[in-house]
Amino acid sequence: MDGDGVPKPSIAPALGVAAVPHNVQAVRGFAAFLAGLGQKLLLDMIQGTNNFRHNPRLRWMQVSLKTTCVLICTAIWVVGAYGLVQRPANGADQPAPDESRVEVEPTDSAPRSTNLPLPRFVSLRTDPINMRTGPGVRYPVDWVYGRRGLPVEVVAEFDTWRRINDPDGADGWIHTSMLSARRTAVVSGGLRPIRRTSEDEGELLARLEPGVVVSIQRCPAGSYCRVEAAGVQGWVRRDHLWGVYADEVIE
Repeated sequence: MDGDGVPKPSIAPALGVAAVPHNVQAVRGFAAFLAGLGQKLLLDMIQGTNNFRHNPRLRWMQVSLKTTCVLICTAIWVVGAYGLVQRPANGADQPAPDESRVEVEPTDSAPRSTNLPLPRFVSLRTDPINMRTGPGVRYPVDWVYGRRGLPVEVVAEFDTWRRINDPDGADGWIHTSMLSARRTAVVSGGLRPIRRTSEDEGELLARLEPGVVVSIQRCPAGSYCRVEAAGVQGWVRRDHLWGVYADEVIE
């Protein structure tokens, strides 16, 4: 609570996968393969028992065992194919990206390498977005971002591709059509105050938890930036934010 004794709200990060390793699909496919192999081996073992073939009561048990086996293997396949695969702890399940929508081959109409300064901050335009190991769709996907508006830092350009760093230190290549010039930032460190004025003694409006993505409204010269988070607008120290440089002015 602030000096007036009134508790202030704490704004937490929105749920959503920041990045998902691309090997999730491989784990699912391997689980499905094991389920099918187990089903075949168990059925072969049951059918090879001669006593089941000549005794009516045991034959009835054979049919029951077959049915049970099929149900169990089907359940294993469903788990492996659809998803009880561990995701990052701060995320929720996300659909696999549609490559035809997420990324496109470079075209003559797409913006080429620019004369904009490097490095610079931008944000993710949509989700999900693939980050690749190189500048082109022929390179493998390294991460899948599922958090629209996440700030990233452009550190290099190649044709219509941009090499980026994310707030967690991961780096790779994203097509420029997936990036937006809209400025956002991520709250870093511990709980950070958002104040009514750009002063250390300004009225406390709320506290921002680490990982909250804020929309930057402006950053005049000085120590504070005006931001918006979950409908709350106020001032946050720029050294509490990842996504804005120490001497950068944003109007």
